[in-house]
Amino acid sequence: MFNRIWKEHVFPDCWKHAFIIPIPKPGKDPQDPLNYRPIALTSCMCKLFERIVNVRLVHILEKNECISSFQSGFRKSRSTTDNLMSLETDIRVSFLKRNHLVSIFFDIYKAYDRTWRYGIMKNLYDLGFRGNLPIFVQNFLKQRFFRVRMGNTYSNIFCQEEGVPHTQDSVLSVTLFVLAINSILSVIPQTVQKNLYVDDLHISCYARNMQLIERQLQTAINNIVEWSNKNGFTISAQKTIGIHFCKRPLHPDPELLLSGVHIRFQDNYKFLGIVFDKRLTFLPHIASLRKRCLRSLNILRTLSNTSWGADRSCLLRVYRSVIRSMIDYGSVVYGSARHSYLKRLDYVHHQALRLCLGAFRHLLYLVYMRRLLNHHYHLEEINCLFLITFVFCQTTTILYVGHY
Repeated sequence: MFNRIWKEHVFPDCWKHAFIIPIPKPGKDPQDPLNYRPIALTSCMCKLFERIVNVRLVHILEKNECISSFQSGFRKSRSTTDNLMSLETDIRVSFLKRNHLVSIFFDIYKAYDRTWRYGIMKNLYDLGFRGNLPIFVQNFLKQRFFRVRMGNTYSNIFCQEEGVPHTQDSVLSVTLFVLAINSILSVIPQTVQKNLYVDDLHISCYARNMQLIERQLQTAINNIVEWSNKNGFTISAQKTIGIHFCKRPLHPDPELLLSGVHIRFQDNYKFLGIVFDKRLTFLPHIASLRKRCLRSLNILRTLSNTSWGADRSCLLRVYRSVIRSMIDYGSVVYGSARHSYLKRLDYVHHQALRLCLGAFRHLLYLVYMRRLLNHHYHLEEINCLFLITFVFCQTTTILYVGHY
């Protein structure tokens, strides 16, 4: 069937229909329709065929180096850590040189929904793609239909005239979007650092002279806006945020314009899941991370019931996947914070292991646990918890703790 679709240039109509399930964004007003994240469901056979085509397309793109090296989104051996480490390194270097560093974090308004389909086809043609692949992509993009489902209620059927399908597990849509936005990095001057993770664009510039930074960044911003207007994208001036990284709080923030609107500067900003503050203390991120982890501890409290709860190994597995994963993410970046700040996360480890092992607070070997868990959460120490768990399970001469 897949070979016939590929060779005969046909695309099943049922694969073009999607059901949209709106999921409310956390911390937003549920009465506002804009505060919902659409989750689109399509045919499983279509997703399978997308993956087959996407593997071949990505192989050719990577082999011919068609994607910019500054793009880290959904690429092999690349992740958000690349962009986070690049930004953190630039800030550290600017602090060592006693320079100012100004970063601008752009927000593309409805990036997937407003992607120019003709621009995608033009990019494929310019890269030398001919034959079945461009025809398949054209059939894949055109005449897409969707309807919204709320419980058992369905809306009318609507046609998606522009953009790429943002269905769940649609890997081909992400690759096509990366192709559409790839050339935005070429218009940014070489003197300005830039990084891109799918649609999360970030630029920064550091120097001792603030006027030089303003000129360099304003030129880059103007080029980005001009490129966006030509390629059908819209940069949201209200959600585009700037941060002036500087050790001294007396220096004023620069004045930068985006489409005639002043860019708003903040003391901290959440970039790819890590909160960066202007002094790079990571204290706001650690406080937010601790709050989220303590909230997730309620899962362990529920599952660790002595009468019907899960056993020790299951609780430890839940802890590693739900709570420890949040602490591990970005630890190579925020692990450079002060030891006194990182120590605030020790309570999460201690409390979680007490719940998993059924231990009491005053047990003697918990002091040993604190010493072993008192680390800076670097990547080379990522397996420390598993070692401690093994020690606890083997040390039965001190105390046997179980769930009945």
